[in-house]
Amino acid sequence: TTGTTTGSVLPLSDFANTAKWKLRSDLSDEFSGSSLNTKKWRPIWGPEWPGRAPSQFSRANVNTDGGFLKITTKRDPDFTYSKLIDNDCLAGQGDTCCLPARAPENCGYYNWTTGYVESRKTLTYGYVETRSKSANASVTSSFWLNQAEDKNKWESGEIDVFEQLGAPIYDKGAAKKFPMDTHCHKAGTTSGNVFNTGVNLADDFHVFGLEWDPEYLAFYFDGNEVYRLLKSDPNKHWCFIRPMRIIFDSEFFWWHGHPTDESLPAAFEIDYVRAWQK
Repeated sequence: TTGTTTGSVLPLSDFANTAKWKLRSDLSDEFSGSSLNTKKWRPIWGPEWPGRAPSQFSRANVNTDGGFLKITTKRDPDFTYSKLIDNDCLAGQGDTCCLPARAPENCGYYNWTTGYVESRKTLTYGYVETRSKSANASVTSSFWLNQAEDKNKWESGEIDVFEQLGAPIYDKGAAKKFPMDTHCHKAGTTSGNVFNTGVNLADDFHVFGLEWDPEYLAFYFDGNEVYRLLKSDPNKHWCFIRPMRIIFDSEFFWWHGHPTDESLPAAFEIDYVRAWQK
């Protein structure tokens, strides 16, 4: 285990600290400062990685305000957009990704900006937790971990603690769902689960947690475990073995529909993020 540790704050799911967690202060943030702590966090925007078309990441959309990290999605027609083509869009993922028709000239970036920020430090195994409220629009509010190494970055593990839709255009019920996914990119495998919280996740703040153990991944909602993925499951591929960064972002998911102008701007609000290791 590397990084600064302390034991003053504990996960909602383990207030008794039976697991003997120690806080990683270099990966934890209450977002109480007047600006984003860029010693801990690095916003990403095009041309490094524009995000999922047609929306594009903008550094200006990642801010702290009133004790919260806010990642804002807005209609932004005057923004200078990347000239790249989103290959996933071109491959045909989702009927609404390229309007009015799926073609190279329509699979680019235009009209909307979103935001992305990742931790500068990494962890391998531990517990991560955030208290957040999803953006009230048809955009994702996402909390995830991804392999940190630049070389072959997408060939190993990705853990999506959640990619939540606050007000989807098509599947209205998705506003209450806590979707958890894992990806092993080199193997091309995906595993996950969806937990119906029974509440609209854009209406109030909730606590989401992930325990990343060498033998399992356990996901938590408001302190209660709702899903566990086991390394020993013979039907699953396991690739979650390398250092990862903590990521927050918002993107368009074409298959849920583009947000209405009336719903924007909309902010994904993060009260805190905390990370622990043993």
